[in-house]
Amino acid sequence: MCGKLATYLRLCGYDAAYALDRGVEADDRLLDLAADEGRTLVTRDRELAARADAA
Repeated sequence: MCGKLATYLRLCGYDAAYALDRGVEADDRLLDLAADEGRTLVTRDRELAARADAA
């Protein structure tokens, strides 16, 4: 669902990564990847967002 947003952000010049482009689906792996790369996580999943805020 956020794939179009990632594409739009890239067109605007932002360095945006889309998890499914990288084959990442597990929440734990997604949180680790965002932290390792210093990225801000954008998600519609409220539980995942709460976990990202707590980390």
